[in-house]
Amino acid sequence: MKKYVYCCAIFCIAVCAYPQELPQADGNEAVQSETVMEGTTSESVKQEIVPEAVMQEATPEIAPAKITEVQAIMGKIRIDGLIKDGLFKNKTLISQQALLLTEAQRLNLQEQHKLGYVKPLLFNCLLGFGIGNFVNKDRTGGITHVVIDSLAVGTIVIAGSIYAGEALVYLFLLPVLLLGQDDKQVSDTCSSIEKTMKSCEIIVQASFGVFLANKLASIISVSVHTAKYNKTLKEVLTPAGVQVSVQAAPIIAPNQFGLALSINY
Repeated sequence: MKKYVYCCAIFCIAVCAYPQELPQADGNEAVQSETVMEGTTSESVKQEIVPEAVMQEATPEIAPAKITEVQAIMGKIRIDGLIKDGLFKNKTLISQQALLLTEAQRLNLQEQHKLGYVKPLLFNCLLGFGIGNFVNKDRTGGITHVVIDSLAVGTIVIAGSIYAGEALVYLFLLPVLLLGQDDKQVSDTCSSIEKTMKSCEIIVQASFGVFLANKLASIISVSVHTAKYNKTLKEVLTPAGVQVSVQAAPIIAPNQFGLALSINY
């Protein structure tokens, strides 16, 4: 009997103790799962944060001096294109862009685009037709001189051809005159030929004079254009300095005397 009671007591204790272990185990599993979830979440946050840090390290900041240097280079390229497109029509834009350049870059551009005198003067002296003007970017002067020279040379060629033709006819009729034959028609023909040759001679001389005068004018015009171009180039590449004017005015009042200065800038 005692043995039976003892077994029942152990069985009841065991039954009562067994259900209490399961919740405890479930609680431990829940804690472990929550820990795992927290660990996973923290790892995912780290994975999301790490690329941003890597990106920040991979893209270093550009120094302000480097930015200024790049802007100056871009400004120089832009000014170079504007000058080639036309200095006089782009003066305002070139002056604005020149403010971004250093003094050395402005001097470099000025020396690079500065026009010379020797080559255009030689072209206009030896060849004419405004070639020197075209070389020094004076399109208006070049077109003017090439038209005048072309007309003068064309007139010389035409008048000279007429003169040569009439001279040949005169040579064929000259033996008739030398033989003393009194032919009124031949005499009138020779007289007409002489007048025509005289007119052609005057036209040739006048045209040649125009050609020489235009050559001299082309030398002067290319020199004036070159000086004006170089002056304008220097002005647009040189920032306008601050103009300061000081004016003094006396102040005279009863029992007072002074001097007032007016500074305008």
